[in-house]
Amino acid sequence: MKPEEYWNARYKEAILYCNVNLFKITDDIKRNIELFEAVTDKVIMSNSMCVKKPKFVKLKEMFGNLFKKKEQTIEEQIKMLRRMKS
Repeated sequence: MKPEEYWNARYKEAILYCNVNLFKITDDIKRNIELFEAVTDKVIMSNSMCVKKPKFVKLKEMFGNLFKKKEQTIEEQIKMLRRMKS
């Protein structure tokens, strides 16, 4: 959405654009967290100087509120789609 389209858009369209953009940003953050977690685990395991078993702190546990599964029923999904269309 271009800036002039944003300012001339209806309130519902602007909110929808912001929500979609927010979803895209959080999805990118989740993907980066998963990637960094895999890389750091491999780096820690490949460290030959470490004699003891290393302690892994899962990033998914640290950022647990980002990875909560939101269960939606079919009726809730239909309601959400109808609100978006109108």
